[in-house]
Amino acid sequence: MLILRDDELRDLLSVEETMSALRAMLAEQSEGGISMPERVTADLDGGGFLRVMPAIHHRSGFMGFKFMDVVPGHGARYAIALLDTQDGELTALVDADYITTVRTSATAAIATDLFAPAEVEEMGLIGSSSQAEGLILAMAAVRKIPRVKVFSPNRERREQFAGRMSAQTGITVEPVESASLAIRTANLVCGAYRATGEPSVLGADLRPDAHVNSLSSVRAAAREVADEVWGKCARVVVDHRQGVAASGDGISAARTGAYDLERAPELWEVMLSGERRNGDGVLTMFKSVGAATQDLAVAARAYELARVRGVGQDVPDFPALRKHN
Repeated sequence: MLILRDDELRDLLSVEETMSALRAMLAEQSEGGISMPERVTADLDGGGFLRVMPAIHHRSGFMGFKFMDVVPGHGARYAIALLDTQDGELTALVDADYITTVRTSATAAIATDLFAPAEVEEMGLIGSSSQAEGLILAMAAVRKIPRVKVFSPNRERREQFAGRMSAQTGITVEPVESASLAIRTANLVCGAYRATGEPSVLGADLRPDAHVNSLSSVRAAAREVADEVWGKCARVVVDHRQGVAASGDGISAARTGAYDLERAPELWEVMLSGERRNGDGVLTMFKSVGAATQDLAVAARAYELARVRGVGQDVPDFPALRKHN
């Protein structure tokens, strides 16, 4: 078994390498080569939770699961166990903090490449986390981004973020005082923040020709996109329909009748069909909650690269094999 730590993964996985792994996964998914049962979430007293997300990639020959825990006052931990489908061997135990960030951003970049306007005039960004940083880098991999307006509630943090990302990317990143100011002049909108119980992306603030990457409403209590946004969209695409249905935004849209999620294809389905943005003056949205198959695909690519480059810590004969007579 190979142990891969966070700093090693940051050196192994570029946005481009991650997108390559995800595109291969989506192709396998379109061919019926992936099994992915529902995720399991157990709530902790006090507001935390433990989540386990399994998947099997039959044709690629690996399977496994991602687990994450969130404990209020302490933070979150993520890890991925990667196993071989041929003999059940645990081939890698992978820190999934950076993988979660880069696969989320890269999946959104794939959707953006399909549905965003060809010319991005301005990007609106809500959040100043590491995920927000990843989104700027990923969007810049598929579109020329001349300017970003960013909002997060902490003034000092968003100003520091804007200065750091401007220097790092050469893109003009401007901090603004509200989510509305960040998104209302943008034709590419991205959310990357700890969503609360109230949506921050409102229909009245969106340009009618924008593409929205909504990534922040994952838990049932979390809201990001207001109900009316769904109905304004000419096309909504999701990464995992069941997961989106269980998110705060999905629950609300279903309860109010704002949108029927059965109308929304998953990303692999639009790649299979060849669908692309249809028209310059339409609003589109990619709704993402993350999926185990994304995590495993990126972890498997990291494992392959690590073996080639001699990276990681080998732990022999773990766990012990109980042989069947």
